[in-house]
Amino acid sequence: MRQKFLLFAAGICLPLVGFAQAVIDLSANPYAKSTDDQFELMLPNKMEYDKTVFTDHTIYTAKNKVKAQDATATVTFTYDYATNEATPLSLTVYNKEQGVKVVDNSGKNSTFNVEMPVGTYDMHAVYKGKPAGLYAVFKEQVTISKDTTLVFKKSDADQPYTFTSYNEEGTKLMLDQYANGGVAEPGNVISSSYRSYTFFTLEGMGVIHTIVGGSYRVKGYDVDLYTNKTSGRFNVLHHCNVRGKNGITYLYNFQAPLTEGKVLASDPKNLKLYEQKFCPTPAGNAENHVWGIRVWASYNGAVLLSGKAENKTIMLADSTNRFYVDLPEPANQKGFAVEELPNV
Repeated sequence: MRQKFLLFAAGICLPLVGFAQAVIDLSANPYAKSTDDQFELMLPNKMEYDKTVFTDHTIYTAKNKVKAQDATATVTFTYDYATNEATPLSLTVYNKEQGVKVVDNSGKNSTFNVEMPVGTYDMHAVYKGKPAGLYAVFKEQVTISKDTTLVFKKSDADQPYTFTSYNEEGTKLMLDQYANGGVAEPGNVISSSYRSYTFFTLEGMGVIHTIVGGSYRVKGYDVDLYTNKTSGRFNVLHHCNVRGKNGITYLYNFQAPLTEGKVLASDPKNLKLYEQKFCPTPAGNAENHVWGIRVWASYNGAVLLSGKAENKTIMLADSTNRFYVDLPEPANQKGFAVEELPNV
């Protein structure tokens, strides 16, 4: 039996254009073993997605019905980056009229052409850093009225965002740090149990992009996300959950406007302990003695995605699951309140 949690990614009341979103699943762990926590991702049943599988990630592209429009223009999109520093993952454009459209989901070509209805769009490109890190470059209120070229420079993403979690005793939770193909610095949690969900939201549109993370961390690379500065219409919302070596699971939530880089830290005082005792199944049914959780991510009452993590090798101590949930008081009912630390 598994415990279910509702993660309300934000309480911001915004008019939404459906729940179309681009989803990048980076949860593949190159060092995963059969005994590690297995992960399953579910997307809303009412949304249709194209699934593109790569060696180290999977991209889900929402199928949107583009409204008919007479006038179009050819847009030449260009990824500008150093090949030894990053790899492009996707490029997404969106407005209220056309919804969210992923114009590239492979990063195969540095330059490509797209025929687009004329209009004013917001857009962003996502890069995967080498050896680690994510970079997102946003462009705001770009008017497409004629053939044009748009360049997304990876180097423009110079604002670092780091999400830092502390347990009930005030100890910083650390994942295993890898270097040279192995663990260079052991963490103090079960790294294989770690999952994260990062959402980009846009005022007036809602969630436009979701990034599902994994347990792999490279020593010396502690920043979770880099973006360029935006006007504040964009926000990042971040949830992560991990199992401590004490068998207790911790769930954390963060939120910040994409205006300037921040170190966001959880407050141990906001952790609430929940315990759930289960009746064991009859002896011999080991497959039903499964440690696991399912996180439901929702925004304005609609489910965005659901992630299940489980490990069939774990027997629950005294048949009880224990969870610490980070439940800070919302600031003006506009989302999760977190403590900000100076940039380091």
